[in-house]
Amino acid sequence: MLQLKKIVFILAVFFTVFLSSVSFASCNLDQNRWELVASNNKYSAYLDTQTVKSFGNIAEAWICWYFPSNCQFHTTGGEHYHYNLFAINYINNTCGLKSYVNRDRNGSVTDSHIFPNVDYRPIPPGTVLESIAIAAKKRT
Repeated sequence: MLQLKKIVFILAVFFTVFLSSVSFASCNLDQNRWELVASNNKYSAYLDTQTVKSFGNIAEAWICWYFPSNCQFHTTGGEHYHYNLFAINYINNTCGLKSYVNRDRNGSVTDSHIFPNVDYRPIPPGTVLESIAIAAKKRT
């Protein structure tokens, strides 16, 4: 029984490493800088571990959303990236978008915006936003 547990553990570690490698293989992000937070068949979300900052109860973090094809905002153009700077309030469990930069597959900026005010919204449990908040909090 103990040997079976060891085999299952080794296989779990192998598949975790394999799946994270596959996600990064199709995306031009540095594995040493970007932490995979969530992924599905439409996108992968990565936390920039080098830009997480804490200001009391507020954390800021850049997130890269990698889309291997079109997304809900862009129906043409294929592979692209959305970089979002989120502000996360851990006291009332809310977050808001401070700015964004969108890039095509070659890294050229296609759109960007800085919001003058952060519109904080509740972070729903069990969502990608919650995963982002948890990952950012570990880095502060």
